[in-house]
Amino acid sequence: MRAALPRKFGLLAKLFLVGSLCTASSGCATIMGTATGAFTGLVDGPAAVAAANEEAFRDHPEYWVLDVLIVAPLSAAVGPLAGFIKGIAIDVQWVRDELDYGEAFGTYRAPSIWRPWTLHWRHRGSALAVSEAASSAAN
Repeated sequence: MRAALPRKFGLLAKLFLVGSLCTASSGCATIMGTATGAFTGLVDGPAAVAAANEEAFRDHPEYWVLDVLIVAPLSAAVGPLAGFIKGIAIDVQWVRDELDYGEAFGTYRAPSIWRPWTLHWRHRGSALAVSEAASSAAN
């Protein structure tokens, strides 16, 4: 029992060190995306599939069953990885001053961390960024 105790503390120290390094080297979107990826993947995965295939889902309502039974569990399983990748992308855009964390955490638009399956990369000055800025200013 005595030999196992220092080993457990050594493992905890290593986990703390790795967690500290990850926190120091990346912003909070990477950590948040990884931590919430399973739940947000469960919600956003089927929604992204349905949005991309809106006409097919309207013509074939049975696709909803497949979406819920196949895509939802798969999205939940791979969600932390997708959230991690999306979080890194958001953090990089934040460092480059192309995205505010308020937009990433406070909305459900494409750059939101709550939508790990929605791919998005824009930079200031692009036609997409200008049109999105104009549309958000109108709202």
